[in-house]
Amino acid sequence: MLLSGEVDAASGNQLTLFIERQFSEELPSRGQLVIDISAAKEAINRQKSALDAVRFDRAVRGDLRNCWYIQKSAGYPRTWPKSISFSLTSMMPSVLP
Repeated sequence: MLLSGEVDAASGNQLTLFIERQFSEELPSRGQLVIDISAAKEAINRQKSALDAVRFDRAVRGDLRNCWYIQKSAGYPRTWPKSISFSLTSMMPSVLP
């Protein structure tokens, strides 16, 4: 492996890579792209463990279960109007003429 990073864009046969670590100064004109999702899997496993800790009252903060896991208090999503209007002048007056 010569470098690792995040894919910024892909189009046709071109790939733009945000390089996070470079292991060699010389990059070949051709190579093999290998996708490593081990970090993403580990992050998901940690999130699952944290949710299980809350669900089964093993969390450091015991009150989290009452704040999050009570299904009876969860409501249905509210509907919003189809169009929402706002004014940029009130939010960013220094940017607009």
